[in-house]
Amino acid sequence: MFKAGVRRIGVGVTMLGALVFAACGGDTQSLNPLDGGTNALEDASAPTKDAGGKDSAVEDAGGKDAGGDAAVVPLSCTGNSALDIVGNYVAGDGAQHWIRKTATATTYTRVPAGKADNAKPPTLWKISQVCSDQKAFIATSPTGKFARIDWTGTASALQLCVPIEEAASVADVLAIGATTPGSPTGCQGKAWTTLTAKDGGL
Repeated sequence: MFKAGVRRIGVGVTMLGALVFAACGGDTQSLNPLDGGTNALEDASAPTKDAGGKDSAVEDAGGKDAGGDAAVVPLSCTGNSALDIVGNYVAGDGAQHWIRKTATATTYTRVPAGKADNAKPPTLWKISQVCSDQKAFIATSPTGKFARIDWTGTASALQLCVPIEEAASVADVLAIGATTPGSPTGCQGKAWTTLTAKDGGL
């Protein structure tokens, strides 16, 4: 009788263990969010890709400037008149700048600083048009090329900028657009040249 009771208890414990295993151990889905399981506790924050195949991070909505760089407004040459900055000048580096008027021509000559050097000869332009309203003048070299010289100030406190030289046409020198006095890079990426008037010529 006692043995039969123990046998029943043993069978009961075995069945209870089987039920516990079926309820708990039979489901092999993992609760670890890192092992790729499919349960509801998977990491929902994992990055996904959008339908286009690219990361869904917001890109610059503007992309490149839709308008592009602002178009350069060509300089118009108006107000042709006599040039009121005629004189002999010297730059801070010792280069000479001569703006001279004779009975037959008005010229602009630039003489490099230092001793005469055939590798760096003076440049001579004949002024062909004065754009006095824009404070600029157009000149031609002996080879027929064109230059534009912009200025600001007066004959006693003059600054010059040569935004383009040895150009093929007047249209080319005007197409550069206006320069910006007072800016360190306002002369087409360079600084303007400050000149001091020299009394009595050179």
